Amino acid sequence: DLEPTTELGSSAFWNTKEDAYSALMGAYAASREVFFADYVWDGMGDFQRTGWSRGNGSAYEGNRYRGPGYLGSHDPYYQALFGAVNRVNYVIENITLRMLPSAQEADLGLLNEMIAEARFLRGMIYHRLISMYGDVPYIDQIVYDNSEVADVTRIPISQIKDAIIEDFTFAVETLPDSPREHGRTAKPVA
Repeated sequence: DLEPTTELGSSAFWNTKEDAYSALMGAYAASREVFFADYVWDGMGDFQRTGWSRGNGSAYEGNRYRGPGYLGSHDPYYQALFGAVNRVNYVIENITLRMLPSAQEADLGLLNEMIAEARFLRGMIYHRLISMYGDVPYIDQIVYDNSEVADVTRIPISQIKDAIIEDFTFAVETLPDSPREHGRTAKPVA
């Protein structure tokens, strides 16, 4: 029954709008990791994709693509994209289920804006996923363990596009006209 001393326990988080803001900034950080590089490819295969990168974490090391190899591990960029999806789902789910039901009336608009920002990011990430990989799994909840997605299958691009449009539509309807801070999104971007 002791509170953790090395990390913040979940019971101590998701209590204030500052907690939600902190989690949203984590989702932005994960999203920036997958959008800091430009990827150019000829066709949809791994063989002729070329990347330009400004830092670590890219699927590219120098000018050499670190692809999965024959029966090897998954593409690191693919993993990073789904890691970012999980981060935005973490924000959306926790604000929606843990904060909105008990939120003060004055905080509802701000919390919904944060959900809209996270949904916008999820739409951007899924757009990149289908652009690079075609049909991919669609995950709209937090994944806590690999066993939860071990049997997940790819969804047709048309269904994922519908989900992207739904996320973007929510963002357009909810976000303010100007971003609250530099680097955050707003209605014109959505």
